[in-house]
Amino acid sequence: DLLAFMPGRIVHTNEVTVLLGDNWFAKCSAKQAVSLVDHRKKHVKKALDDLQDVVKNFESRVEFTDELQKMSNEANDYVDIRELSEVESIETKGKQRTAHKPHSKPKVVDTFEAVPELHEHSAKAKGQISPDEYYWAEIGRVDA
Repeated sequence: DLLAFMPGRIVHTNEVTVLLGDNWFAKCSAKQAVSLVDHRKKHVKKALDDLQDVVKNFESRVEFTDELQKMSNEANDYVDIRELSEVESIETKGKQRTAHKPHSKPKVVDTFEAVPELHEHSAKAKGQISPDEYYWAEIGRVDA
């Protein structure tokens, strides 16, 4: 039962489009496509072998713990080790750190009050010094 029929001609009989990965495609010959498939099969086989090794490793661990459990159950050598502590507090090295309280202000050790900027004309008219002169004077005082 044919659903549709469309006449056409095949132009490039040896050209195929292959997926390179991450939605990237390339056109190549059929021979190149076969070698690409073989390369991918080799990597998939290696990944499967690695996974089988991991599974065997986990199975051997499970067998070991099962055997150990059977041995301890048969010999009734199972001992539960418990260390009771009478001291409620935990000793720590150094000082205990505390979290900041919400909406707390940080401690300000050295404060610097800025002089509001004055216009040079009004400052000199009133006999005040300009902010630049004030800052340079403060720097000179600190350096001395």
